[in-house]
Amino acid sequence: MNSTRKRSRRRLDHNGNMAALREQTAVLGRDIRHLAETAGETMIGQIDPLEEYIRQRPIKSLLVAAGVGALFSFLFLRR
Repeated sequence: MNSTRKRSRRRLDHNGNMAALREQTAVLGRDIRHLAETAGETMIGQIDPLEEYIRQRPIKSLLVAAGVGALFSFLFLRR
């Protein structure tokens, strides 16, 4: 009989821990959504100045993009 009580207590503790874990997961999910929304808004705000820079300096922008592409190719496709 005593072991039955211990098992039921373990279940209660386990369920309590699961509820706390679910709540922490929900809070974390909300935080991540908020962070993603903020990052998206920040990126949208940076597009206009970037487009203007590219229009003013098209050759330099093309060379920088090609250099970054070559660097990534070298780093990730190296065998």
